[in-house]
Amino acid sequence: MRCTLALIFTLAAGLVTAAGPETSPWKTDRFSGFYSCDVTDLSDALPENFSRSIGSQKGALVLSVAPGSPAAKAGLRKFNIVTMVNGENVETAEQLASEMKKTPSDETQILRVEQPTLRRNSFRWKSRIIRFQPVPIADWAGDRVSVSKDTISGVTTLEPREKPNITRGSGFYAYAVAKGGQKDTFIRFYRSGDDWLFMKRFEIRSGGETYLESRGFFDVERDNSAGRVWEYCDVPFAGDVKEALQAMMQGSPATLRFSGEQYREDHEVSEIELYDTMAVIAAAEAL
Repeated sequence: MRCTLALIFTLAAGLVTAAGPETSPWKTDRFSGFYSCDVTDLSDALPENFSRSIGSQKGALVLSVAPGSPAAKAGLRKFNIVTMVNGENVETAEQLASEMKKTPSDETQILRVEQPTLRRNSFRWKSRIIRFQPVPIADWAGDRVSVSKDTISGVTTLEPREKPNITRGSGFYAYAVAKGGQKDTFIRFYRSGDDWLFMKRFEIRSGGETYLESRGFFDVERDNSAGRVWEYCDVPFAGDVKEALQAMMQGSPATLRFSGEQYREDHEVSEIELYDTMAVIAAAEAL
């Protein structure tokens, strides 16, 4: 089973699952977590011949770690295998997430990880201990967010420091604009390719639910150059879009579907994509 450890501490504190209508789960100085790590069961990740080589080794295999994230800063690396959390043995990705949620958000998490190396056609394991604590917004969001201010208009803009090139690829990212006491956060959905999709509907499938956002033809911006076309649309961070992002933050894999009149295109949401989106939203709330 594959899952995302995106908001372990926030979930443990009940900031997302217990947030009421007047409470923003994004706005808290304890908005923190094990950002952003994609893990899967070790037994599901390896071919059969590798499985025989590693014998009875169990654990959660780390597939990716977002650069600059608390997970990366704590020392977790791609292909590490987490075998113990806070004294409890871990055999699956789901068990890893469950054990981490049990620890209060202001306490240190202690992980034992194994780093596999291949020697003479057999695996050897090197164990090490990783310790880390919740990370406040100020300690992580700034590393992933670019802030610029127009001195004439007085508008402050927040966007990912490594903003995607919407003319190459598909996906989404968050940006926010603020002036005076007013601030607005948007999610920009974009896709590019060799042919027009004339997209007008976005569907996000996550956690067994489908979240839908429909737009009119003229709400979508379109352009082309050198044989490539791209389309994008800015949607307020509210309603189904907000609910979909919260579902993804709880560790559910997600697929984004762009639909037009006749055709559709699917995009698997990446960990970096989600991590940067959360960083911008959190930084905007902290303004």
